[in-house]
Amino acid sequence: MLMLTAVAALTSAYLILGRAGMSRLDRERDALPPSRQPLVSVIIPAYNSQKTIGGTLKSARALDYPRKEMIVVNDSRDSTPAIARSYGARVIQNPERTGKPASLNRAVGASRGELLFFLDSDTTASRDCLKRMVPWFSRREVAAVMPRYLLKNSSPVSRLAALENLFTFALLRIHMFFGGMVGFRGCSVLIRRDILERHPWPETLMEDNHLSATLASQGHRIVWEPLAVTHTREPGTTHELRRQKRRWGEGAYLAFRGHWRFYLGSPQFISFFYPYFALGIATGLLSILLILSPLLFPSLAAPIIIELVSVFVAMYLHSLILFRTGGGGFLPLRTLRFMLLYFPTMTTSYFRGILEGIVRKRKGRHELHFSDW
Repeated sequence: MLMLTAVAALTSAYLILGRAGMSRLDRERDALPPSRQPLVSVIIPAYNSQKTIGGTLKSARALDYPRKEMIVVNDSRDSTPAIARSYGARVIQNPERTGKPASLNRAVGASRGELLFFLDSDTTASRDCLKRMVPWFSRREVAAVMPRYLLKNSSPVSRLAALENLFTFALLRIHMFFGGMVGFRGCSVLIRRDILERHPWPETLMEDNHLSATLASQGHRIVWEPLAVTHTREPGTTHELRRQKRRWGEGAYLAFRGHWRFYLGSPQFISFFYPYFALGIATGLLSILLILSPLLFPSLAAPIIIELVSVFVAMYLHSLILFRTGGGGFLPLRTLRFMLLYFPTMTTSYFRGILEGIVRKRKGRHELHFSDW
């Protein structure tokens, strides 16, 4: 029952650190001075987005913030520009497909805002989103603020993806205990203009991972503001999930490869990666022993089975607790489906992406490719 004890200790540590992290966040938020209201440029990159961008622009226009401009940079040939102009947005049309990072940098160059709010074309923001995030920039060390992102679409797969987000939120509580995040999700994030003038969006497969690691490694602070809310679309089918996680796996490997010294020394990364990596290795070794036990260790089969079952139960309870800590309710059946169906699909696709990234790097191919979109 050694692993059962380890998982219980990990869960307790996460709860304690997470609560301390949220207490720190609340204290710092309460101490923020009355904020001035700098101009905010809402930048929306679009690719084949005519079905979703109307909702995004509607939410951007409705933001309860007086000084803002909206810019849409379109990377495809559809009716997105006409829709964007009907909502009062300025449109930048790329003559050919350049990819999201290049589009973002082009929009940054055309924008006027001191702060830049990046929204994916399938993401919507709550009315008070900017009001919640902008005050953090009264602290000069804050380079970026990421809101809480919730599920926009609803399907059996997307609802399980929402559990993954809850898990992430539980971990972000711990990140805030250490002072800030080491990464942000690019579907919705507010960034200082002068930061992006020094560090443009990198033209990589996961530009948000690369940029956030660069900022955090140079001492800039990335804040999570859970009171600011956006809604984003998650994979709605198993096929979409596999494609997304394969792309994320490849991108995460390449980002790690470029910033591995920073990650391996980061307490945020250490608190997440090392414990789960150790549990994964131990579970894998137990599984191998179970397969070999009929031939080599007959007497060990029963104890190994008991240990593996106890690990599954412990991880189920661990996940159940973290999902609730991350802002979900008590979700026993959905958590079971997550562990039995979603998690295996996610991890196999993710590791496939890592392997593809290794091969792509060895062959010297450019990592930003459009085949997975």
